[in-house]
Amino acid sequence: MKRLTVKKALLCLLTLPILAGNLLAQSEQTSNQPLLRFDVFVNGVQFSVMEGDTLLHNNDTIVVKASNYLSFDFGAVSFDYPKQLAFEHSENTGLRSWTLDGSTFVIMYFEFSVTIDLDEFVKDLMTDFGDENCELSKKNLKLGATGLSGRRIDVTILGSALTFDIYHIKTRDFKTHFIAFQDSKNDDGSDSAESLEALEIINNTFKVK
Repeated sequence: MKRLTVKKALLCLLTLPILAGNLLAQSEQTSNQPLLRFDVFVNGVQFSVMEGDTLLHNNDTIVVKASNYLSFDFGAVSFDYPKQLAFEHSENTGLRSWTLDGSTFVIMYFEFSVTIDLDEFVKDLMTDFGDENCELSKKNLKLGATGLSGRRIDVTILGSALTFDIYHIKTRDFKTHFIAFQDSKNDDGSDSAESLEALEIINNTFKVK
């Protein structure tokens, strides 16, 4: 029963990013978002400013700018990621999951309260994608100082090519932790620009607690 619960939860997580990611990749994102407001304190004096404003204080020029990155600090890991990725969190019996969803690149993090075998997990994923659409290979990745072993699923679905990489994160909390990266490829099969940007900042900031 636990395996069925995991599979149902996984289907909900995977289906939306795949479909939404492909649709978003075909159109430019032109939505305007409100600017952030900041309270800046200089020597105890408070200034209320908008992102991009410039302050002049005691002949010092202070430029206020929001970072291009946000910090993920949940489960057993922490890392920075591009702020344009949409954040989602879900909890089910025995599973907590987080999704950072971009236009072509999706980060997924899973925390299971029970032991889950990576190969069995991947086998279920391939069934969900359709075995006939998948090619499986081993994949290793180093994020920061942490070496990760996992699997890559090359998928051709809905006329588009994508890769789904999933890695096991070793911890001492008797839980199972997986991190996954899904990338919708360019027409020539190369990695998307969004994935290159995200993985670079993740690599520079990734830590296992």
